[in-house]
Amino acid sequence: QGVAPKGWNSDSCLIGSFIMQKTCSYSGGCLEPAWDKSLSGLCLFHDQGNGGDDESAALVWQTARARCVSAHAVFSGWHFPKDEEGFKGLAFAGTAVFDGAVFDGAVRFLGTVFKDFVRFDGATFNGNARFWHGIFEKNASFANVTFRGEAEFGGAGFSGSALFNNAGFRQLAGFGAGPDGSFLASWLYAGTNVSDAPVVHLCSEGVQLIV
Repeated sequence: QGVAPKGWNSDSCLIGSFIMQKTCSYSGGCLEPAWDKSLSGLCLFHDQGNGGDDESAALVWQTARARCVSAHAVFSGWHFPKDEEGFKGLAFAGTAVFDGAVFDGAVRFLGTVFKDFVRFDGATFNGNARFWHGIFEKNASFANVTFRGEAEFGGAGFSGSALFNNAGFRQLAGFGAGPDGSFLASWLYAGTNVSDAPVVHLCSEGVQLIV
């Protein structure tokens, strides 16, 4: 009976003289190695347990921030654990894709610049989504997004189209100031489609609300 080479485990395959590490089982396709703590054979970035310890959570965000300089940054299906900084003050040099991503806790895109197309289609924000003063230089899509906390876009600038088709908001969605300086928002409740939601101007005194 042969002896397995050093480093061999059940997650590895031996082909010829090479040991090939098992890759992530994410259904959308991922070439990252399977994380040894994942019970589903997912990589660190796709596994929902990546926030279980500080070291793993920090590595997820460190990797994500480093990819902002890429011409095509893909975070499809990623699970983002809780983090105090998020993408605050960073600039995405190229396209950014967050399709199906899940953000635990509040996530900060404060002052974040998206220089090219950005897409959050099907993403889930389990806490407040803060895009205050974000700059969207090209088109942005938030189709089928679920906001379980507040969606905050105060002071954000959209140079292209911003799509929120079938987005699900659980609370108030803020989009800056109205013509009279009051807070401009969409008041959304469970089951309401963003295209049918009323737009309201919330006076600073909290009276004479205009619908």
